[in-house]
Amino acid sequence: MAFDESAEVQAKSETRLIGLAATFTCSKILLSGLKFWLRGLGIDGGIKEAGYAQVLQELNSPVAFRGTAVNIAIVNVADWTQQRDDQHEAPCDGNKPTPQEETVVMEHIRLLIGSIKSALASPSASPLIVVLCPGNSESDSSMAMAAEMLLSLQLELSSLYIVTPEELRGRMQGVEIFDPVSHRIGHIPFTEEMLCAIATAGARRLYHLFCPRVKVFALDCDNTLWGNAVGEVGSQGIVLEESHLALQRLLLQHHQAGAILCLCSRNEKQDVEAVFRDRSQDMLLQWPHFASARISHR
Repeated sequence: MAFDESAEVQAKSETRLIGLAATFTCSKILLSGLKFWLRGLGIDGGIKEAGYAQVLQELNSPVAFRGTAVNIAIVNVADWTQQRDDQHEAPCDGNKPTPQEETVVMEHIRLLIGSIKSALASPSASPLIVVLCPGNSESDSSMAMAAEMLLSLQLELSSLYIVTPEELRGRMQGVEIFDPVSHRIGHIPFTEEMLCAIATAGARRLYHLFCPRVKVFALDCDNTLWGNAVGEVGSQGIVLEESHLALQRLLLQHHQAGAILCLCSRNEKQDVEAVFRDRSQDMLLQWPHFASARISHR
């Protein structure tokens, strides 16, 4: 679908416009997925869609990427090895790319990196999210090299955000990634589930960019940091299941990144202190991690 300045693009001045380009057809599933997350995350954003397979063009001579708050480029490197005709013959069969195809891919990756550097050279340039889609073969060395090069570039450019193939594969949990039928008919190489995973990964980066970061976490204790009520079962009676430890692990990461942790609980203070003292070997969070605690029944 070619970009046009439709009613969606003529958004309110406070709306954050998001440029979107891909090396394949941006299907309605992908667009709907992004819009779903924008609404769900409370991000007031309109989407400016680039023309078909215009990623490099948008980076070098932006149309949809002009006047936006952030841009998303979705890259399927297999698209750069195919001389497509009207049938969109597609490498969705899992065959390993030939050495010649890998050479073509690396040439395009270097061109992509140069284009990204140029697009983000200005301090006022809009942030760029690059989604690197999984290849059709996990042994594809060019895909691994592309991810490595882009992640290295991310360290150089503070306004560049990379979604790796490994992150996307991890979201699929064994669900089929490729759709050879839709690829052949309309150059949409991925299943609906995979397109939703791409939209979700992009939305997570948008949330990071648009939404204020949490600086303080005020936490209850019972059935939050641990299971059961410590006032009823004592420090040895509380349970620490994986869900409680996962939360503690996440909070510890935020603490290490500079967030402030506080306790706010209807309990006896000595009971809560007993958990941190008696179960310290089982807990990931320790009492010194908390900057403040308000614990009482009042």
